[in-house]
Amino acid sequence: MANYNISVNRPEKRLDIVCTGIVGGNDVKDFVDSFNKAVSTITPADYILNFDTSNFSVISQDMIPDIQGCFEMYQKLHFKKIRIKLNQSNPILKMQIDRVAKMAGLDNYEFYY
Repeated sequence: MANYNISVNRPEKRLDIVCTGIVGGNDVKDFVDSFNKAVSTITPADYILNFDTSNFSVISQDMIPDIQGCFEMYQKLHFKKIRIKLNQSNPILKMQIDRVAKMAGLDNYEFYY
C-alpha cells in the first residue's frame, strides 16, 4: 500500500511531497494521479517541489523506471527548483537518487538534510 502525502503550501509557493512506501504498479499510478491533481492548481514555474525521501532505505532495481518517469515528469513541468530531503545516514540512497535524476535529465535539483 502506498504511503505518501502531497500538499500545496501557497504562502511559501511550495509543493510538498512526503513519500514513504510506493512499491510500484497501482501505487505509482495513484501517486501520479494525486500529483497531477495538485499540480493542476498551481503554476509549477513559480513553485519549489520539496520531496521528502528521508524514510526511504534504498531504491530497488524494479523501481528505477518508475522513479525515472516521475523525475522526467518533474523536469517537464519546469519547477522553480526541486529539493530532495534525505536521511543523512543513508549515502547509498543519495547516490541512487542522484544517478536516476541524471538519467532522467533532471537539472534543477538539490539535496538537503
